[in-house]
Amino acid sequence: HIVHNDIYEHFKTIGFQFGKTFKTIAEINFSDDAFIAKIELHSETARYSSCHIQPYLLDAMLQATIVFSMGNESTLPFYIKKLIYSHSNQEARWIYGLKKDKNEKNSIYDIFLLDEQGQVILSLYGFHDAPINVVKENKQD
Repeated sequence: HIVHNDIYEHFKTIGFQFGKTFKTIAEINFSDDAFIAKIELHSETARYSSCHIQPYLLDAMLQATIVFSMGNESTLPFYIKKLIYSHSNQEARWIYGLKKDKNEKNSIYDIFLLDEQGQVILSLYGFHDAPINVVKENKQD
């Protein structure tokens, strides 16, 4: 179990600084292969109301995978195989992630943005992260 302040202190130690609007993860709980994160929105998020999927929510989904891999090598988002948007009239409140596979270069997840009742708003299938050093190596190729 990791809470908001510890999450964003960890991000600072690996070089990421987020503004208030993008600090949406209140807490995260995890097992060996899954995590669930509670989202808390700030009043500044109203300026993104015209978006179908607000950028801070998509970013929170990616942030959750980085927190999930805390204690291991730092990772960055690398690839999404499939994204499915399911309209919801409810606000997003949870992020659920399931680690599907891990190899020497990345971990692969399915990640879901859920409303208060647990209905899926957005699904990311085949999301790959990669250790920061692998991202740098690929950039140099």
